[in-house]
Amino acid sequence: GYDAIYMRECRGNPCTWSAVIQVSPESGAGAGEPNHATAPNVAMNANGETVIAWKQAFSNNVIFKREYRCSGTCSWSAMPTTEDSAVSPSGDNSSGPLQLAFKGDKVLIVWNQSYDGSFVRLYKCECTSITGCPAISDTDFVSLDSGNLQEVYSDYSIAMNNNGDAVIGYTQYN
Repeated sequence: GYDAIYMRECRGNPCTWSAVIQVSPESGAGAGEPNHATAPNVAMNANGETVIAWKQAFSNNVIFKREYRCSGTCSWSAMPTTEDSAVSPSGDNSSGPLQLAFKGDKVLIVWNQSYDGSFVRLYKCECTSITGCPAISDTDFVSLDSGNLQEVYSDYSIAMNNNGDAVIGYTQYN
């Protein structure tokens, strides 16, 4: 067996709950391991557009996302099926917790991830429906990288206002 991410959504007034929907892919497991998906986080903007992101095991743990966007008609983005469609850089181990904020058209995704197989650093990805999510490299972390200030712990928080201004607060080993 494997762990998968599921959801139900309630839309409309009065709202009607959908059937159960599997969000995460079943195939593509790496290194002979089941393709476990864990740690979902969901954010919705004032227009009902939604993003769900989660951690999934491939050759390493990666961060995936799916978006419910409304441009003309509303629909969910395609199911990610390979490590190449991950938000996080490939090759290192992403971990949680995963944080999301969604205001207006901007989505902010924050997670911690092992960099070079040793230290854990904090990463972010900012996405819009127009530009999508840019490719993130191993060196695009937002935490400090100076001397011994390299280990970011799993207690961090994000906030974003309606203008898309954002703050990330985190604890880092000194």
